[in-house]
Order: sequence, then structure tokens, then C-alpha cells
Amino acid sequence: MYSPPYPVPYPYCPHAFVPAVHGLPAGPGPFPRLPENPGYPPVEPKQLISSAASLRKLLADGNVVLARLSDEPFARRLMTAAQAGRKQEVDRLMKSITISSVLAARYTPSGLVMTVTPGDQDLACCVLTMSLKWGQ
Repeated sequence: MYSPPYPVPYPYCPHAFVPAVHGLPAGPGPFPRLPENPGYPPVEPKQLISSAASLRKLLADGNVVLARLSDEPFARRLMTAAQAGRKQEVDRLMKSITISSVLAARYTPSGLVMTVTPGDQDLACCVLTMSLKWGQ
């Protein structure tokens, strides 16, 4: 049996030590180690927490919108106006849904896409987008 001329760590690992090659530092592995922190700033979750709180309000308003769209007479009026191409009537019906956020809606022959954004506060913090199918 062959035995190497140098001491072998137990258990044997062929990559226990890799000598310096082509200017890379020698180390315990086939690749050099990357720095632990590649220059990112320290984590500050304040904005994320604020955005999450704002999105919770948008979700509550979205729930109000979905409840209104689940009302059959309202849904029928909305779809009839959309099918007839009466955009102003669709907009009026959507604005009749009272929420504290800003609701924007657009429709296609196959569905309705709504975006809910915060009213006066931090307009860029978050957006809730809902897509509902109403046709083929």
C-alpha cells in the first residue's frame, strides 16, 4: 500500500491544503474566501417596518374593495358598463367604493386589474395590485 511522504490529516481530505497558485492566497480549500461583508451598509429595518404597516392598511382597504365586488348587483353593473366600453361609468362605480387609500382600476375583456396605493403618506412605500378574472 502507498503511504504519502508527509503526514495526512485524519480523516483524509484531498483539499485539506491548497498551495498558492497564480497569485491566489493559499488556504484550506480550492477557492479563496470571500469577505464576510462585501461593503454593504449596516441593516436598518425602519423603512421595511413602515412599508409593512402601510401595506397592512392597503390590505384592509383591498378587503373592502373585494367585498363590494362580491356583491352581485354591483358586479353586474360594473361588468355591463365595462362590456359597453363606458369607462367613465366604470370609474364612477370604482370610486363609489369608499376606502382611505387611492384605488385605480383598469379592465380588459378577460379581467379587472386594481392597484391600491396609500393616500397622502409615503406614496412610494408600497402598492397592492389585485387581478380578478371575469371572462375567458
